[in-house]
Amino acid sequence: MEPENIGTLKNFKLACISNDLFTDIEISHLSKYVVLGSEDEVFEFSEILKKYRPKVYESLFIKSEGRKMTDDERWEQAISFAYGNTCLHNPQITRDLVRKIANSLRDGGV
Repeated sequence: MEPENIGTLKNFKLACISNDLFTDIEISHLSKYVVLGSEDEVFEFSEILKKYRPKVYESLFIKSEGRKMTDDERWEQAISFAYGNTCLHNPQITRDLVRKIANSLRDGGV
């Protein structure tokens, strides 16, 4: 499964359950591409990881407590948030398009 195709929480859960198809490292990478549209989905996402991939859950949620995000990490999180909200309404929106527009706005362009 390509990262761009993971998209839904349902697809991510299927990937997590498939122990013989994806390693924990691959699941950790795929987790960056899951679109979460509500607090309930964020909770479900964490519960899926806790149940099926506890090592990934620990690395994403437990070990990161108290850690300060870098400016680049905050920027990527903002892009991810914008992508997650826009692609729900328009499936033609890509993460790359959101990144290009965000970078243009940040750099003073329109």
